[in-house]
Amino acid sequence: MLNIYNLFLSHTEIFKGIPVQDIDKAIACLRGFYKSFDDGQEVYNFDDTVSYMGILISGEVNIEHVGIDGKVVLLKQVGKGELFGAALCYLREPNRFLRMVSVGKTKVLFIRMPGGQQYERCTCPYRVIVLENILKEMALDAQQLNMKIQLLIQTSLRSKILFYLNVTSRTLNKNPFVIPFTREKLAQFICADRSAVSRELGRMNKEKIIKLEGKKITLL
Repeated sequence: MLNIYNLFLSHTEIFKGIPVQDIDKAIACLRGFYKSFDDGQEVYNFDDTVSYMGILISGEVNIEHVGIDGKVVLLKQVGKGELFGAALCYLREPNRFLRMVSVGKTKVLFIRMPGGQQYERCTCPYRVIVLENILKEMALDAQQLNMKIQLLIQTSLRSKILFYLNVTSRTLNKNPFVIPFTREKLAQFICADRSAVSRELGRMNKEKIIKLEGKKITLL
């Protein structure tokens, strides 16, 4: 009998190329296990050495940086089927800078990959497939980090908002489109004050730069 999550996993990028009936074998080879989290739980504890990367099965995980002043910067919202913690896992680095916290009831599949200079003999052919898929996902994460850097170097709040909206519209290939954040999370993502973001969006709507209908936005 198939695990209830296998069909879902077979459609994720990480397990792409592995038959659904063999997902359990691949997970066993990767020493995988499932873990559930309540709302607001940290998926990785601060300063823990990370030896397992996560694949989100349900719920949501926010990857955040908390400054010494307590200000929260949202780096990424991890969606269902997406990978997180891969770089820390491979490097076997302590988690000293990021807070990865569950949003709502959340379930994660953790898998282990050889890290650093480690070599683990394994005859399972599926680990090679998963590793290739993980490398592709890490490349996409690097691309997103580059986008985040470009966003942060914008010199004004308006240019930050417009940069984010244009990138989101191109990514979704839609205009109008629904932004995937609340106002508070959007402000955290672009490193700005929530009330300032709301005021600037209102001005841009009044000046007919955008059309604002709740979370639905049209670039004009």
